Amino acid sequence: MNTNVTYIFLFVLAVAGGLSAQSGCPGCTLDLPVELPADTIFIGPTPNATFNEYYEADLSFRLPMTTTPVANTGGNVPPGLNIGSIEIVNVLNVPPGLSWEANETFFEVIDGETDGCVRFCGVPLQVDSFSIEVVLEASLFITTETSVFVPLVVEPATSSNDGFSLINNEGCGSVTTEFINNVPSNDSAGYTYSWDFGNGFTSSAENPGTVTYDEPGVYPVSYEATVDTAGYFLTDVMVTASPCSDILSNPDLKVNIFDPNGDLVITTPIIDNTDPPVSWSLFIPIGEGEYRLQVVDDDGGIDGADDDCGSFTFTQTEDGTFIDGELVVTTTIFHPVTTVTGNDTVYVYEQPEAPEFGPILTIAFCPEDLIDLSVVNYDSNLTWFLDSVNLNLPDTQTLYVADASANGEYLVRYTSADGCISEAIAPGWDVIPLPDTVSLFNSLNLVEADSSDQPLDVEFYWELNGDSISQQYFRFCATETGLYTLVLIDPVTRCEVRSSIFVNYDPDKPCDIVSVKETIAAGGWSVYPNPGSGPLYLNGELARTTELSIRLVDATGRELLRRETIATAGPWNYGLRQLSLPAGLYYLVLTDSKETVTLPLVRR
Repeated sequence: MNTNVTYIFLFVLAVAGGLSAQSGCPGCTLDLPVELPADTIFIGPTPNATFNEYYEADLSFRLPMTTTPVANTGGNVPPGLNIGSIEIVNVLNVPPGLSWEANETFFEVIDGETDGCVRFCGVPLQVDSFSIEVVLEASLFITTETSVFVPLVVEPATSSNDGFSLINNEGCGSVTTEFINNVPSNDSAGYTYSWDFGNGFTSSAENPGTVTYDEPGVYPVSYEATVDTAGYFLTDVMVTASPCSDILSNPDLKVNIFDPNGDLVITTPIIDNTDPPVSWSLFIPIGEGEYRLQVVDDDGGIDGADDDCGSFTFTQTEDGTFIDGELVVTTTIFHPVTTVTGNDTVYVYEQPEAPEFGPILTIAFCPEDLIDLSVVNYDSNLTWFLDSVNLNLPDTQTLYVADASANGEYLVRYTSADGCISEAIAPGWDVIPLPDTVSLFNSLNLVEADSSDQPLDVEFYWELNGDSISQQYFRFCATETGLYTLVLIDPVTRCEVRSSIFVNYDPDKPCDIVSVKETIAAGGWSVYPNPGSGPLYLNGELARTTELSIRLVDATGRELLRRETIATAGPWNYGLRQLSLPAGLYYLVLTDSKETVTLPLVRR
């Protein structure tokens, strides 16, 4: 068994797939050998399945109670440690079309729960050798997780009749069928064969091997074997007229048969004193070459020598009536030939096109964005997977990914009415890094963001109990009890990150805030703190969404810092961690495509 684990005592659990997410095969029967020790590792066999044929099989297992049986299999697990519990947390790579259900998925091993079973059932839709992966979690002195594997083979469908058998006689798109002759010659002569594969091709070979059917359709296959190995037999001789006669009585007739070498093969019994017609029933093998049949009047020395009534030659393929003068003889040669016929059918179903996804409008998303994965060419019979795990969703054309950060490999499988499958992997996307969260503090009704971890360049706004409030600074006095949330917005990606703090407002407590009012307004814009030091906060009201350039210049006009951002219409807040500036006069210059605003800034 193949496994790669730190604590290999877990590997035997591969068969115990019984998660609540996978069901439909209830009623497995536990069947363990009676001689099994209590603390051991045992997994029953998994019988092979056949493509497109209903499959149902139970598999029984016993789990170890301690690490001793595992230590005996090798590895670095110390023996003698008690196992607390084992849980099956996932099952992967189950053959398409099969379901499974176990009697248990959680085993309190410490309480003696070690035996279980699983039933696999359904109609397998793919021919392959599958290695079913089972993800397990066990508790010892630590909790550890690993994967183990159980083999399950889905064989091609077969069909058989008196003449031949088919291996893989149905499939999707293209089917390569192997033809097995059930009437082999074993290198003996006398066998002939005729195959019609139903696709316009024929063969007279004993073993035609494989035939590939590339087009969907129903292909009737016919077969005929002719077995001509028994030979030829002379079975009847009838003399219907003879020139022979005796003086005082009718002739006493007999027949001599000579082989191609002139050797006597047989002399029939004499039929005394008889007139034709007279016949003999024989069973004499007739080989190749010319045989001679002679009719004789046996005189037995009474009337002199025997009389030759006439003769003729024949071969194994010649029978019927032969005439030699007045002698007329009819013969019958029996040639037994066995004919074996067979008929079957190869079914090739149409391979469905792969599912097609509608366009994803962007390739980068904020982590909390909702992503719509929609199949545009099928509206049913769809199964969705994430990183090979069946999501067990209702049959749906659209998968909504509620969290863009769950950006694994999404695969959708379509199953046609004929059981043919096609798959497609959804286009991927990138997740945009969020701004760092900011720590919030509350003291004497004062709500404040930690200045040490405020982002370099960010827009922001505040919410109270989920509703936006008009606070323009990272530091303000709360006016009511509730959940205060600082929402930071990346000015380029527009992704948001939230930090929240619950504040119990007390009107009797003072709120200590300094310099909140020390702003210089210019056309509806303000910068805080000014005069001051440390981070700067810009506030303003935008009439339109615009590409905004923010520049910091000194008193001589030398540019010290520049930031570019997309500013949205409405109230707008922006935080800026300036360069290390000596005391003096500076200017913040805000420019878009239509106007420029200059804000004086005093650093001290």
